[in-house]
Amino acid sequence: MLFVGCSEKEGILVVMPDGAPALSMAELMSTEYKVGELDTEYRIVSSDSIAGLVANRQADLAVLPLNLATKVCGNDYQILSVMTFGNLYLVSNIGSSIYDMVGHNLYVINLNNVPGLTTKIMLQKLDIEYSEVSQTQSNVMLIGATAQEIIGGFQAGKVEYAIVAEPAVSMMLNKVEGLQVVGDVQEVLGEYPQSVLVVKKGIFSADDINYLIEQLQKNAMFVHTNYDKIYDIIVAHLQRGVITSFQKELITSSLVARCNVGFELAIEHQQKIDDYITALRQININSADILPSGAYYDISA
Repeated sequence: MLFVGCSEKEGILVVMPDGAPALSMAELMSTEYKVGELDTEYRIVSSDSIAGLVANRQADLAVLPLNLATKVCGNDYQILSVMTFGNLYLVSNIGSSIYDMVGHNLYVINLNNVPGLTTKIMLQKLDIEYSEVSQTQSNVMLIGATAQEIIGGFQAGKVEYAIVAEPAVSMMLNKVEGLQVVGDVQEVLGEYPQSVLVVKKGIFSADDINYLIEQLQKNAMFVHTNYDKIYDIIVAHLQRGVITSFQKELITSSLVARCNVGFELAIEHQQKIDDYITALRQININSADILPSGAYYDISA
């Protein structure tokens, strides 16, 4: 990769959605780390706008759900690293294990997107039958719902099991008496590449990327030891109109641990990434694309 045209740019734009992906850039945001020589803006955007920022080539770096990254990488962007490794959990106020949900309704956030698809992958691995149309004693009926709908359902006694992501997990545990985490999707599937960092081609030098990697490798330790600073860091970088899902008083070491933030070079884990893409496509072939040749950033090139 060659360093070109930066003198014509006014600055570098790094975008990410709220939630666990924002934690993956927390230390860099805290110091306003410059990627390259230009001023760098870190912007936490709404999940429904991040695709446009990448498709229109406005973002220079972006933390994206892997399935979305598969649809933009190849021509304009390359995948540099895996940033989060899954943050989905089964919560319940009556059960004590994943298998206890058999014969019950299971409410799932974003049922038609990656959380729902990943839930179905998990159920298949556990040989648990599921349906979206009928409930029996031998299956799980999946029902899509928002985090707020799930909280209200628990409080009204209408919801007994739900798959939710951090930081919504901590919010529910705080608001619903007797609610517990009774299942970890990541333990069933193994850590999977939930979100990745993509880099626009032709903007950064090899040194820029190597220095960036050094910073990102330190970020996981930063969020685990500075979780009391995370809320202020995130609020300072929210795009206007975006409201964070984090609540300051609920950001604990447990919440940070369940967000499963880390850093792995994507090119070193191609099989893990390809396996997850294949699993998503087996549930819904349109949910992700097969990565083209050259989709991974190679720091040795």
